[in-house]
Parts: sequence; structure tokens; C-alpha cells
Amino acid sequence: MSRYSAEDLLKEPATLDDIATALKNKNAYGSNESLSILHQLVKGEIKYKSQPMGLEQFNFGPLDLDEVRAAQLDAIDFITNKCFTMPYQHTLYRCALKYDNATIGQTILTAEYAERDGPHLGVTRIVRATDGRVFATSCINSMVTQLNQEGMCVQMQIPQFELEYWNRLLPNQKETEWQCTEGALISMGLTMILNTKGVLKERSAPPAKPNKTRAAQGRPLLPYTTRVYTAVYNQAVQSGVPGTHASPRPHIRRAHVRHYPKTERHEAYVLPIAAMLVNWDGKPLQPRQEYIVK
Repeated sequence: MSRYSAEDLLKEPATLDDIATALKNKNAYGSNESLSILHQLVKGEIKYKSQPMGLEQFNFGPLDLDEVRAAQLDAIDFITNKCFTMPYQHTLYRCALKYDNATIGQTILTAEYAERDGPHLGVTRIVRATDGRVFATSCINSMVTQLNQEGMCVQMQIPQFELEYWNRLLPNQKETEWQCTEGALISMGLTMILNTKGVLKERSAPPAKPNKTRAAQGRPLLPYTTRVYTAVYNQAVQSGVPGTHASPRPHIRRAHVRHYPKTERHEAYVLPIAAMLVNWDGKPLQPRQEYIVK
């Protein structure tokens, strides 16, 4: 099996049906553990603490990778200050990202779970090729930041079985690491965009009758789906200047001291301003109502 390149990949993100078809036709590639995650995903067997979890899907409008990368940097700041939150314990993000020379569809499954040293995110990124192949790469976002030579970053853990599998396909270690961690980095940026105030979100419940038919046919059930409209966000990012009051992205306004000069009414004084979250929604959706296919 040859490695894949950006030119091989489709612009449309993979659907649950696409993934199920690739698994059935033995056209899905990844480590055994990543493929096991895909099987659980299409069978609706994703669980948290042994309890089945209804899957929430978010379909994003078009986005430029640079915009997601900028939002990702803000996410690092939020993680550092322990105010970054995922919308649900299990989410499926679907988007089309414009890279320098290609637009690539991304389907990203995130699963939040607890560890002794704090919450972690298991992330699996799924991309689809023009010939029907599906590729899955996984890593763990430890949700901990650290300072290195390039600045503040988030610790990512790539399981050994993942490294061994992709090292056989990709030409060097750095490309392997990039492929495996790309989904976790993108999901951080998408979460920040999802929680940006003013971004319109339209949520719909899965249709009962089609899901009943799909259940009888053994096909993946349609999940609760939220359409995330990105046109306003894209326009605001292009017209605004990141890091200023014009920026639409959620960010942390640092604690600072504001100086007020002397006037006819009062003497000169200073006023401490506490740190605050700006443009952060934090509660993108109403509490989910579980659904059962009868």
C-alpha cells in the first residue's frame, strides 16, 4: 500500500456511511486500534465509563487553515488558564479546510476521558481518498501546555502502535508526527470557533423513520447534527485585526491596570481590571435529549 498525498484526498469530509463502506470493503487503513475506533463509531458503540453515549456531529462551513491555526493558538491560552471546554464528551467534527494548495475534508472524532493527572482527549482524524480509501490516525491530547523553543504548545501523545504503523508508510518521523497530531490541533481550533459569540449554530434531531430503517439494515444511525455557519466568522477575521478589540475570536484579556488622569471632578487614580474571557460563548448548545430508535 502506498502513502497518500494531499492530491489524493477529497474535499468533502467523510460521513459515517463512507466510513462504514470503507470498513466493509476492507478499504480503511490505520493501526488496529484506530480501525477498532472506526468500527465502534459506525456501530454506535462509543462509550464513556462503560456507558453508551449519543454522538453529536458538527458540520462546519468552509474554513481556511490559517484561521483554524490562529484559533488553535487561542485554545492553547485557554488550556493554560484551564477554561477550555469541549461541547460534549464525544463529538464528531466535519469540515473542509483550505491548505496552501488543496482543500481537504476532515472528519475528527474526539472522546474526553478522565485520568489521574486531569482530563485527556482521545482524537481520531479520518480523511478520504478519491479511490474510496479511508485513512485514520489517532493521538492523545493531554490538555497540558508547556513552553519549548517555539513557544507555548500542547502536549500530544502518539501511541507506539500508531507510530509503528505510520512509520512504515510515511518517509520520516516528523511527517508521521504531523499526520497523527493534525486532528487534535484542528479540533482545538474548531472548538474555539464553535464557542465564538455570534457564530450561528443550527441544531437538528435525527429523523426517527430513516433511523429506524437504517437500524434494520445495520447502517450507522444519523446523530444529532449542528450546522455551524462560518461565513460571518470568516468575514470578521479577514476584516478584524487579531489581538485587538476588532478580533472576533475568543481570547483572554489579561489583567491590567488602567490609569485615569486628573480631571476637574477627581484626582488621578489607577483601577485594576481583572482578567476576563472575551467573545467566549462556552455553551454552544442546549442540553442534549437522548434518542432511542424503536
